[in-house]
Formats: sequence, structure tokens, C-alpha cells
Amino acid sequence: MGQEVPHGGEAVLSGATPGPGSAAVAGTAAAEREASVGASTSGGTGGEAGGVDQGRRRSAALPRLLFAHWPIVAVIGAFAGAAFVIPTLSPTAISDDFLYARSVEILLDDGELRILPAAAVTGVFQIAWGALFGAVFGDSLGVLRAATVTFAVFGGVAMYGLCRQLGVTPGRSALGAAIYLFNPLSFVLSYTFMTDAYLITLITMAAYCYVRGLRSDAADGRWTVAGSVVAGLAFLVRHPGILVVAGVLTYLVVSGRLGRGGEALRTAARVALAPAVMVVAYVVWFRFVHGVPEGSNQVGFFEEFPDAGIGGMWELGQRLVVLGAIYTGLFVLPVAVAAVWRVPGLLRRFGTWRWVALGALVAGVVLLAVGDFAPFETRRPWSPQFFRQAGLGPTDLRGGRPELLDETARDVILELGAISAVVLAIVLLGRLRPLRSARAAGAGPTMVGFIAVWLALGVLAPSLPLRDGNYSYDRYFLPLLPVLVALLLWALRPVRIVTPLAWLAVLVMGAFSVAGTHDHLTYQEAAWEVAADAHAAGIDYVDIDGGAAWDGYRLYEYSYENEVTIDLEALADLDLEGPLLLSPNDVEAWWIPFYAAAVTSEYIVSSEVLVGYEVVREVPYSAWLQSDYQYMYLLRRPGADGPR
Repeated sequence: MGQEVPHGGEAVLSGATPGPGSAAVAGTAAAEREASVGASTSGGTGGEAGGVDQGRRRSAALPRLLFAHWPIVAVIGAFAGAAFVIPTLSPTAISDDFLYARSVEILLDDGELRILPAAAVTGVFQIAWGALFGAVFGDSLGVLRAATVTFAVFGGVAMYGLCRQLGVTPGRSALGAAIYLFNPLSFVLSYTFMTDAYLITLITMAAYCYVRGLRSDAADGRWTVAGSVVAGLAFLVRHPGILVVAGVLTYLVVSGRLGRGGEALRTAARVALAPAVMVVAYVVWFRFVHGVPEGSNQVGFFEEFPDAGIGGMWELGQRLVVLGAIYTGLFVLPVAVAAVWRVPGLLRRFGTWRWVALGALVAGVVLLAVGDFAPFETRRPWSPQFFRQAGLGPTDLRGGRPELLDETARDVILELGAISAVVLAIVLLGRLRPLRSARAAGAGPTMVGFIAVWLALGVLAPSLPLRDGNYSYDRYFLPLLPVLVALLLWALRPVRIVTPLAWLAVLVMGAFSVAGTHDHLTYQEAAWEVAADAHAAGIDYVDIDGGAAWDGYRLYEYSYENEVTIDLEALADLDLEGPLLLSPNDVEAWWIPFYAAAVTSEYIVSSEVLVGYEVVREVPYSAWLQSDYQYMYLLRRPGADGPR
């Protein structure tokens, strides 16, 4: 299938990237040419008139540019429009994002950049971006959420540009951007102040810049340097951001494009010098200026490697292979749905080695999935955090949420993810080529492929602390979304697919993403309203368990500074049958020992009435995906003191 590159084309994946006159920049180039015509034809005596004419032409260039790329304009418009039907400015924290929100508040209030000990990420760029929004629009949790939504738009545009650089048509490139923006995981995380939306946006921007800068037909060092700067900023959000640089350097070495001697040094410097400087500067700043706080999770993050050992990492890696196969399939599902009918034709063109490779991939994943390392025994088909049986967003509140996806729905999702992953493997194997020359004819697909490999390896590190429980979190796989979708769309360039079916899948997926994100925010908003009203009535913060985000935002620093801790080993020695759950959908209050050891839980904010507690107040809230109104309760332990 596809186009064969004669005499050893692509180093790994065949297909040349567009030339200098690619449609990705055609609109801009045309606008610039038309603007220059006004100046060149105005003549020496009509300077003022020529200047006016030139200004008019320039003012008309932007509408022409937007019209030329109307598919991505429509996608971005839909994404922006969703922010007006979702409670974007809701004054609530989500999951761990209170850690980074507090850093923004400290920076704005005290002029000090501080990384809280519980934060396992670098976070510097994200904190700076949030502080910029806070300084302009006011410091609030809602403004920080709007800052993330705004930044996610750049990722959608970069996704479109990356696909265009790989030679994908404008319509399919806009489809890729829509999949990127409206995937349930990426969408719901865009409505938090977590690191994930910032990380994948910067990864996508860096990939676009590197591909454009290192094109074999029109290399441009300025774009390469831009990619290196953006990759460095990705590291300054979360450590795996640096893996983009590793992927690019691997491509340059394997393809022979790194060169020798001085040429190799110059190329490597353009690719990696800026991020290397940022890494060193951050380490020096964190250790000697900021200071490593006691119990810092950033230090603990690196201690996980020797604690796990080779055996632990190998065992976890096998689980991650299965989970990764499902998640990658779900990421590319809309395109796979549109292309699955072409699979028989693609398979007919397979040679022996491709059949062997496909069989080995499928058999390996299946054996792991049904063997001793099967991760689907109790939580299939996910390693859930932000995409769960209860919908989108974590359920970090007593009482939990009612199940939205039953076992049948979860099985269907598992099966769709597995089928989609097989389609992805078949299509990419059809474009895979052996190394036949020292230089690749087209940099883009191979480079993106190596970036994808490194990002896949990068899932292991943050998953190590979870190796004895969830194995990983769904959001750790999210960096693979843009690169895999871009690769699949590139590989399908010469293949006719049912594009309307892909757009229909995106529409369904987007509707679920919008509704699920709305429901999660209204759920959290109701919990924070009940907790805030309880405090306003005179109940001390230390007596209110308002869920993970509320407790962390109000009590984490208090508990840390006063050295209030809970002995987790002593709790484990009690040998209880399991967590003490007090309602049908109740969840374990895991956040108390980690974020709020000082809380007394005399009052609990819960989405269900808990056994043994008295109802003080109930507040209804809207949930689009539920058949009726849900309720948030303020509960009191019998005998607890009243407001004071």
C-alpha cells in the first residue's frame, strides 16, 4: 500500500514530507506575495496611495488565510464555544491541581517561585503561565482553568500544523486536531490546572517545529531552535517533556543526518542545547536556590527506580504494554473506524515479514492480557483516573458518583480499543520500510515515529509509584495521542477512508467530553459550595473533609508545616478487610494521609448519605449524563461540635 520510496527512502517510515511550497504555509505565502505587489507596483510618485493600498492588502490577508484553513478555524471555534456551556470559571480545584494553583498564588502574592513538596513535577512554565493570567484577569481557580483552556488551543493549532507538515490534507489535518482537542481525556484535563494539557500542547508544538526545521528538502535552523526551546519548556512542566529531544536525536543518528565533526555539533546544538541549558538551570535552581524541601516528591520520584529494581520495572512494563495498546487504540479510534473497511486490501499487500511482525505484536499483547500480568481483572479496560466508570474526572469525594458505564459498556470500549489498535498496527506496518540508506528522503514521519517510541517508554517512570496498585493512570498515556494520530493520518494519505464516519465519531466523542466535563465541574462546584458555606457558618477548616482538592487546597500546607502525619504502616497493620465504605458508591478517603492529615472529619461533604452521619444540609446540582438531579450533602458525625 502507499507510495514506495525508491532506493531506500524513509529510514523507518516511507513517504516524503511536503516541499517548501506545501499547503501548510501556502495561505501565508500567498498573502505575503499579494501584500508585496502593492508596494512594488505603487510607483515612486504614489508613495502615500501605495502605502494605503499596501495596508489594505495586508488587512485583507488574514481573512484570506483563515478562509484557506477554514476546517481548523471551525474546530477551534467549536472548542472555544464549549467553554461557554461548561462552568469554566467554577471556583474549584480538581485533583492535584491545587498544588500548582497555590504556587501561582504564592508567586503573585509574595513574588516567590515555590514548588510545594507534594508536587512530583517541575511545573515552572505552567506556574508562570498561570501567574500571567492571574495578574491580568485576577487570581482565582476559575481563571487558572481558563488559562489551561486557552493554552490547549495552541495544541490544536500545532496538531493541525504537524499533520500538514506530514503531507496530510487540510480536511484530515483538521480531523486530527479535532481528535486531539475533543478526546475525553485531553478535553477534561483542559478544564483543570493539571500539568497534562500543558505537557501535550508543548510536545505537539515542539514536534511541529522540529519536523518543519529538519525537513530534508528545506531545512530551517530557526524552526529547529524554536522546537528545542519549546521542548525545554515541556521539561519545565513535567520531566517526560525532554523525551521529545531524545526522539529527534535518535532520528538524526539513525538516519545519518547528524553529520560528523563540526556539522554534528552544530546540528546537535540546535536540537538540544536550549533544553539542556534549561534542565541544568532548573536542577541548580531547585537544589541550591529554591532548596529541596523535606519529603519532596521530586526526589522521591527518582528513588522509585532503585526501589522497583529491574524485576519490578520489567513486571510493570508488561502491564503497561497491554494498557498502552488499549489506550493507543482509543486515541486513534475515530480514524480507525473510518479506515477499518480498507484493512482487507491492506493485508493483501503484506509480505512475509509484515505478517510475522503483525502476528508477533498481536500475540504478545494477547498473551500478556490473559496471562499472569493481566491488568483487567478488577478495573477493565482502563487504569482509570480521569476516564472512569462514573464518567470524566476523578471521584475524590466521599459518596463517589453513580456508575455511568456498566460492565457491558466497559467491555465494548475494551473491544473497540483493541480492534482500533490492530488497525493502527496494520496501517503503520504497511508503511514501514527497512533502513536502506544513510539519509532519509523525508524527515517527518520517521522523526515523529521515534518521538512516539520515546514517549511510550516515558510512561514507565511516573507509573512506578503505582506498580502495586493501579499500575498507571490513564493521563500518563496522553502524550502519545498527538503523535499517533498524526502518524496514522500520514500513513493513510493515499488511502480512501470514510471521512464522514470519522467526523461522526468525533462528534459523539466531543458531545460526551463536553457533557462529562460539565458534570464533573458541577459535581466539584457543589462540593466546594457546601464546604465553603459550612466554613462561613463557623466550622473550622480542620473539621471539614471536603474531598481531595478541597482538603489539599485548605489543609496541605497547614498539615505539612505543623508536621501532622498519619502512620500509613500502622493503618496497614490493622489488617482490615478493605477501606471503610459507608454508602453504595462511597470511595476510600485516600487523600487524608497524603494531603490533609490534620482534618478531623467531624463534618464531611459527600454526594451520598453515609452510614453513621447526620444530614445537616443537601444541595442539588445538575448532571447532564444522569437521568435526574444529583445531591451534595453536608454530614455531621453524631456528637460533633456545632459551628464556632
